[in-house]
Amino acid sequence: MSNKILGFLALSLSAASMANAQSETLLYTGQYLTDFSTVGPVAVSGNISGYLTLDALLAPNLSDAVVTPITFSFNGAMPLSGDFAASGALLSDVFQFTTDSTGAITGWGFTLSGTDGSNTVYETSVAYSDGSGSDFVSLYSPTTDPTCCSSAGSVNAPGTWTTVTAPEIDPASAAGGITLLLGGVAVLRGRRRVVSLARSERR
Repeated sequence: MSNKILGFLALSLSAASMANAQSETLLYTGQYLTDFSTVGPVAVSGNISGYLTLDALLAPNLSDAVVTPITFSFNGAMPLSGDFAASGALLSDVFQFTTDSTGAITGWGFTLSGTDGSNTVYETSVAYSDGSGSDFVSLYSPTTDPTCCSSAGSVNAPGTWTTVTAPEIDPASAAGGITLLLGGVAVLRGRRRVVSLARSERR
């Protein structure tokens, strides 16, 4: 087998291995904020919602484990996204999860803070295995008046997570596809040899 074929085989096996890895997207929908405190014209409202994508499934039996998402985006008083990290708009982010023996989420805690240049927002969500939890959002909009302006909202109830898992390629199917592909390459190489031999005989 030539070096080109060997290289192609290695590349194919590597691609199959990468395709077999599963990513997981976790969608969060918080309860609507119910308790507010506002000074000034700007007020927070609505609920915390968003998503984060992990490069692997959450493992079972985690206990307040810190995870690092591939990407994330959350909305509360203002959008917060991992894409803001480069521009400095994202100030901090921490995600922690607790799971049961099946890997299902039973508790969590995440904190996000960021700025759009004039407003600073802080979001936090926490939930425990007993079903209790809360979401909190605060917004600070500085002006020439140091007492103005700020707004905060909270709700004493946890939100919910929905899991979206990327489809996993079955290893046997991937290996079968590679075998079929390499078989086709072998056939083409065989035909080329036959043609070369026929040309030599004519000479």
